Amino acid sequence: MKNPDIIPFILLAALISLSFEREKAEISGKPLKWEKMPVKYHINKYCYKPIDSEKCMGAVVNSFKTWESPECTSLKFERGEDTGEAKGSFNSLDIKSNRNIVVWYFTDWPYEPNGLALTTVTYDDKTGKIYDADIELNGFNYRFDVVETTPSSYTDIQNTITHEIGHMIGLDHTFEPSSVMYPTARAGEIKKRKLSDDDIKGVCEIYSNDSGCSCSTISY
Repeated sequence: MKNPDIIPFILLAALISLSFEREKAEISGKPLKWEKMPVKYHINKYCYKPIDSEKCMGAVVNSFKTWESPECTSLKFERGEDTGEAKGSFNSLDIKSNRNIVVWYFTDWPYEPNGLALTTVTYDDKTGKIYDADIELNGFNYRFDVVETTPSSYTDIQNTITHEIGHMIGLDHTFEPSSVMYPTARAGEIKKRKLSDDDIKGVCEIYSNDSGCSCSTISY
């Protein structure tokens, strides 16, 4: 049995629209999407070392809950056991062994120095089916926290992770300033903790809740 055509794709700023935009496969142009629910994720056991791990992990968990909260979406996440994996990776020889991880870099940041975070998605180019997604955060050049008062010089964990999860589920950047998927954020920003109407439209288009009600009508 042949392995599927798998392409690792780093989600960076691409063509930016005024409303939600779906991320598409580089060659076939197929929209990216997880096919099975729930999508399991794993947080590095240290989370963001400088602060209490439970506080950090709580912010990450809340970020995932934000995206599955609209009633119109079937998107579901499951938190797996914490992991010791220290960087994102993908094993094309054993697809089922891969984990979707959230991890901070502390001693070095191997990507663009000014980059706050990076989400790498691996998918089947023929179908757009997502196999793996890793969220990596730049704890080397930036200071993170769970921001409680603003203004703040710290980067809010939940604000950042919520944006990156948008990439993880197949959304691209947008020029809509109120959107979680707006590509920039200042230190201390917390508005991306909540989905805008545009974000809700996006997640519900990709992962629509079609359960509905099987109803019949009778008149008396």
